[in-house]
Amino acid sequence: MESEKIRDAFLLADKTLKVSIVEARKFEFPSIDEYDIFAISGADTSSERHAYARQLREQIEQIIQAKKPLLGICFGSQIVGEVFGAEVYKLENAEIGWRQVEITPSGKNDKLFFGLPNPFIVFQYHTKAVRFNGETSYHVLAKTPDCIQAVRYNDITYGVQFHAEESPKSGTAYLEYDPHCTDFHEAVKLKPKEYVEWQIF
Repeated sequence: MESEKIRDAFLLADKTLKVSIVEARKFEFPSIDEYDIFAISGADTSSERHAYARQLREQIEQIIQAKKPLLGICFGSQIVGEVFGAEVYKLENAEIGWRQVEITPSGKNDKLFFGLPNPFIVFQYHTKAVRFNGETSYHVLAKTPDCIQAVRYNDITYGVQFHAEESPKSGTAYLEYDPHCTDFHEAVKLKPKEYVEWQIF
């Protein structure tokens, strides 16, 4: 479901793209030589609990070595972060629904956030995030009071914790029936009126 939304978001930006979906949770892994760009989407639980996570980490390392662009989204951001030495930790307060995200000074100059207002509002759905212990050369591009929201690991490898692929309609429909959304009105309070196409895709 989420992978299809991400595919549709890519195609909204460029209808000429050829997008394939493979399911790592079914131990399907694409040939790196056959693709130009990779995106790893969210999942139903945290990265360290998946049986396929070890193989996925190995493939991420191969993508990085092949110098191909890589975007991790939610769970994808967490497992990409782990490959780069980040710690995945449980948030004190889960982020569910539309939240305001602040772009950092590093993020203001990054192509990922070109043309976006600061702060901007985007859909969130996670109970965990990444953090770094000690000094790092990676760039934190965006954050909320609760956690890091976007990281640039190198010029072509990014991780974002939020879900830019969720439209107001799809996000609201999801939250209405989600048992983890304990305060629906709070979760949709900042919901935008319409979906905004974003250059991330």
